[in-house]
Amino acid sequence: QMQSEDVVVSAIFSSVPTLSFNVNGGTIDPASTTTSPAILPTPTKAGYNFEGWCENADLSDASPLAAGTDYPFTASKTLYAKWSAKQTTITLDLNGGNTGATTVTATYGEALPSFTLATRDETNTYQYRLAGYYTTKTGGGDIMVIDAEGKLVKSVSGYTDDSGNWIKEDATLTLNARWDNY
Repeated sequence: QMQSEDVVVSAIFSSVPTLSFNVNGGTIDPASTTTSPAILPTPTKAGYNFEGWCENADLSDASPLAAGTDYPFTASKTLYAKWSAKQTTITLDLNGGNTGATTVTATYGEALPSFTLATRDETNTYQYRLAGYYTTKTGGGDIMVIDAEGKLVKSVSGYTDDSGNWIKEDATLTLNARWDNY
């Protein structure tokens, strides 16, 4: 006669190590891999240069790992994207002005640093006051990007965001002082 016995079956699952990518506001696809060694991908983030992958979440690695590097791993791990904001060197054409800064550096996502505004002294009876810095020297389709106080104008399409922070990604740009007669 057969007796019933309890049978215990145990399954052993081995976890597959995963390399995850924390892009710190950027984008990447896929966000992780189980293939080792992994070839480190290049994430993207508007307005920022990718500086490399860090093993420390605080991004304190002395030498971040470059995209395209083979990265072997045997345990699950996360790498963190390190970014630097893009900068634009703005040439300031004084457009008849006598003094003032001729360049200012705009950093993506930030307000402009202070700089010396253009001034224009004339020997004739006209006096001139800075109206701002525009995309053209004279009227006709021009846009004021920097106001007469040296601040970025808010919400200028392709140049500034709603808070008046720089968002243009060009490496160089020229803006022109414009003058009001009074």
